[in-house]
Amino acid sequence: MTPIDEFPGNGRAIPALRSAITRTGVTPFVGAGLSFPYGFPLWASFLRDCSAEAAVDVRQRIARGEFEEAAEDILAARGRAWFDREISRIFGKAPRKQRDTAAELVPRLARGAVVTTNFDHVLEEVFLHAQLPFDHELWSGLPLLAKRALREQQHVLIKIHGDARTPRGRVLTRSEYDQHYAEDAQLAEMLVALFSAKPVLFLGCRVESDRYLRLIRRAGRRQHFAILPAPAGDASRKKRAAALARLGIRPIWYVDGEYPMITAFLAALAPARRANRLAEEKSRAVEALEKRVAAARTADEKLDVFMNNDRMFWTGGLARDYARVGGRMLRLAEKHGRSCIALRIGSNMASMRLWDDRYVGRMLRRCERHVPHCRDPWTLQDYRYNLAIYNEERDRAFARSIYRALLRSTRPGTPAAASRRLAEMELEAGAPAKRVERLFRHSIALSRNEPEQEARGYDRLAAFFRDRGKHAEAEDAYRRAARLYARLRDRNGVGGALNEAGILALHQHRFRDAERAFRRALPYAQVAGSSDLVRAVRVNLAWLLYEEALVLRDRKGMAPAVYRKLEESDEHLADVLAQQRGGVERARTLTQRALLTAILDGDIDAAIAELATAAPTLRKHNDPWLWTNYFNRGIVLRDAGQKARARRAFATAADIARRRGNDADRRRALREIDECE
Repeated sequence: MTPIDEFPGNGRAIPALRSAITRTGVTPFVGAGLSFPYGFPLWASFLRDCSAEAAVDVRQRIARGEFEEAAEDILAARGRAWFDREISRIFGKAPRKQRDTAAELVPRLARGAVVTTNFDHVLEEVFLHAQLPFDHELWSGLPLLAKRALREQQHVLIKIHGDARTPRGRVLTRSEYDQHYAEDAQLAEMLVALFSAKPVLFLGCRVESDRYLRLIRRAGRRQHFAILPAPAGDASRKKRAAALARLGIRPIWYVDGEYPMITAFLAALAPARRANRLAEEKSRAVEALEKRVAAARTADEKLDVFMNNDRMFWTGGLARDYARVGGRMLRLAEKHGRSCIALRIGSNMASMRLWDDRYVGRMLRRCERHVPHCRDPWTLQDYRYNLAIYNEERDRAFARSIYRALLRSTRPGTPAAASRRLAEMELEAGAPAKRVERLFRHSIALSRNEPEQEARGYDRLAAFFRDRGKHAEAEDAYRRAARLYARLRDRNGVGGALNEAGILALHQHRFRDAERAFRRALPYAQVAGSSDLVRAVRVNLAWLLYEEALVLRDRKGMAPAVYRKLEESDEHLADVLAQQRGGVERARTLTQRALLTAILDGDIDAAIAELATAAPTLRKHNDPWLWTNYFNRGIVLRDAGQKARARRAFATAADIARRRGNDADRRRALREIDECE
């Protein structure tokens, strides 16, 4: 196999590409070829399979490269709903596990945006695995956020033709391509900005008759690059190179079918990895530990190896590894009568799943039989601390007595944790606020030089202040917690604390501080892999942008800046909705988004339909957002001039508030009724 560097015609293109990566960086533009090794079909193959199902012959169209027309024929035969379901079914699957692929090297090439025509989630997976998750995944078909991301060099994935998770915004047929690639269309403007910003490197793309190539000419004179299979013969290769040169694209050839050449070339070309290696190092450490345990000859040697390294499981999010490896060690310790070791492992396993009441109870009962045979005070303290947590709702006096005893411990972290749990119990029992605050502050004071306990103390103190309306004190405590979590490399902790700080800043109408907090929280939540936190941050950011837009509209009317904020808010909510299957959270998101549907689309019926869809779920769960749902109906109808219907919606909102005993919301709804008179 001839290396890419030695292939005829690549002698000048490769140094130019290396120089571009070093000077300005490149924007990877990824096509279906990079997803193929992960079990996803190429687009032509997918269309052929769909045409067979739809009983329509599109082979000649595909042979001529008329993919848009082929999609249109299939859609006409079976309908859009069926075609969309097929896309979601085929491209929505989890990528097949693969190693040593070209896609794995894209994170080392990207600085800022990554663009793809693919519907699948290969890029999301490889960037997450590389510890470089995207700040946003812009796959809802609205290019507004993408333009901003390019301008600000944000680390985003732009899926220009849509995503497998939702049919919203997909670009499939010729009519849709005509609409989205028209000269003044937002997608076309965004792609022109993309091609103007810095060099683009096409990977896994045909780069032949694609619509986006027509926009390169509008982007001005800039050099781009494409890794492509070499045509057979020098004459054909020179002709193809000349056609690409007219578009400002320099080809880098490889032998057609020799795909490992691309991987080897990118591995040599790409800069060193930028990823945070913490999780990867932890994973390797666990594998090495398992090998050392397996190599030990006796049970005592195996247990010694494991117990001397068990702290590695408590950082880096490796609780699942402890449950897997620790379970085997627990059985081994019990089999050989090592009661103290069995107690320690069992107590650790219980503490890692404190949210699972049945599991914890079962594990603590298993630990109980080892307690009489263990004399190590710290192991016994760990067990008793978990026993106290388990009994907080079963035997409060017993739990309190354990915590008070643990306050006298000399073990680092134990007194701080016990004081914090006592504060929680006092809070639930309705103790005076001063006593609860004193216990939380005592917990923080006991945790000096113990950042993990100190972070947890500030986190809970912040929640305590927040629930009592002390927003400034709560925000300060959350920001202190975020700094401590950052020292600990606890991404979920940082993201959660920053999200809460942003909410508090939003309540105080400090929009700039709130936006900064939410945008900082998002990548931490993504690195932590917390989909719930990611959705929460995006919903909060969407609400903030909506509030900012309303303030700006009062001053400037419907200026372009107002539309930008509203459209960005709508795009966040559209992305969140696409990931929500149902339930209360989806109903709340629909309730929030209906206001944007009414303003941006001017479609009152669609907005009311969203609200009507959400209401039964909110009513079924007796959710407070039911008031918001009817209040938003009133706003939508009032702004549309339908005052009679608006009054009825506000009257329903007022009645909901009255039944809930919320006088402030009732008065607000009544004021709106008066405005409609």
